[in-house]
Amino acid sequence: MILFLTGCYDKVELENRAFVISVGIDKGKDKRFNVILDIPDLKKDSERTNISLSESDDTIYSAMNEVDANISKKIYYGQTKFVVIGNDILENDILFREVVDALERNTEISRKIVVLVSDKKAEEILKGEVEEKSMVGNFISDYFMNYETKSRKIFKQSIEDVVSQLRNSSSAIIPKITLEDKKIRIGGAVVMKDYKKVGILGEESLNGYLFFKDLAKGTSILSEFNGINIPIKITKAETNIECSEKDGQLICDIDIACEGKVEEYIFGEKGLGNENEKAKLEKQFEKIITDDIFALNDKFAKDFKVDGFGIQEILRKYNFEIFKKYENEIEEKIREILLRPKVKIEIESTGSIK
Repeated sequence: MILFLTGCYDKVELENRAFVISVGIDKGKDKRFNVILDIPDLKKDSERTNISLSESDDTIYSAMNEVDANISKKIYYGQTKFVVIGNDILENDILFREVVDALERNTEISRKIVVLVSDKKAEEILKGEVEEKSMVGNFISDYFMNYETKSRKIFKQSIEDVVSQLRNSSSAIIPKITLEDKKIRIGGAVVMKDYKKVGILGEESLNGYLFFKDLAKGTSILSEFNGINIPIKITKAETNIECSEKDGQLICDIDIACEGKVEEYIFGEKGLGNENEKAKLEKQFEKIITDDIFALNDKFAKDFKVDGFGIQEILRKYNFEIFKKYENEIEEKIREILLRPKVKIEIESTGSIK
């Protein structure tokens, strides 16, 4: 009986596993899907092995099984860090829906893995170049682990997040990855509605999104002050949102409190400090964030016609009576919503020498 309690009867030794670091999904040439699995060669750390299945008869699942059938080791997804979805999938709502559904239902893949979308083929991304001598999969995984230290406007989005957004508001904002001179670049986002791509957000457009969604920690903002471009790095950020309704008008109050570091500017003569000057700069940063939220909301409402901020889900969770009242016209009401951002930034340190 003790032997049966050990639980080792079905174990697979490490040397007999093929660890999938990343998954790429493209539209197939003749058939429906092309799946790329990025698997490291454990015997040669400096090299990368890409196992590519160019076609699949029916599904993502069958494509993955085909890869497993063509190699000697057992495919293992327990170490999979992220999935890249190619642009040709994004342009087809039926294919994208099937990909999202397959990833959500696959019990071998964690629903917490990062999802990235591209304006290129996923296969091109996984064969791209990185600065370090490492696998693309490891590079991207490490990049997201340290993304709060980076200067680019990026955020994490898991399979679970994407599914929730698409089901609750019919739209999703998914981080974007591309190639510039054959090198990997992460930044910006793709806007999806009803499982189809409707637009792209550049890195600067993401400012409003990051602050609204309480994802602004680590981001940088640039302001012109006294003829000098001054950057601030957000070290702390907290966003609280309250929705209400008055005379048929939906209202969204957004309270944003931030702290940040300015390291390239000295306030006052000889860096002794000037509270009035500091307060003016804080007001400028606050205005930039407020304007970014308004600008992005206009883009969501007029250009993309999406609930990009996820206000529908906020109403469903915290203001259900309002949601129920306008359920049949909720999309139109959200496009006409009155946003009232209240931003407070405190500069906690500067380049002053004390």
